[in-house]
Amino acid sequence: MSNLKTLLKCRKSTFCVDDNQDANVSVYPNPATSFVKIEGENIKSAGIFSADGKEMRIVSVSGDETNTDISGIAPGIYVMKVTLEDKKVLEEKIVKK
Repeated sequence: MSNLKTLLKCRKSTFCVDDNQDANVSVYPNPATSFVKIEGENIKSAGIFSADGKEMRIVSVSGDETNTDISGIAPGIYVMKVTLEDKKVLEEKIVKK
């Protein structure tokens, strides 16, 4: 497994309040096989979505670090959406091996 961390950035989308602001949120490992870890401050919620927008998993967030089991998700490319307390939504592609 790779220990590569992905720093999420607020992307241009209808969900993003400030397109130029970086957030202090990391999602790793990426690619992943059995779990994905989310680290950051002020995280309200998170979810994993398929390329066609289907909700694959809602992530229960507790504190500044959360692990989520993705072993039951088929290999492929997904979008991790992280919602912060200030309503910003950050998106990052994750690869499930």
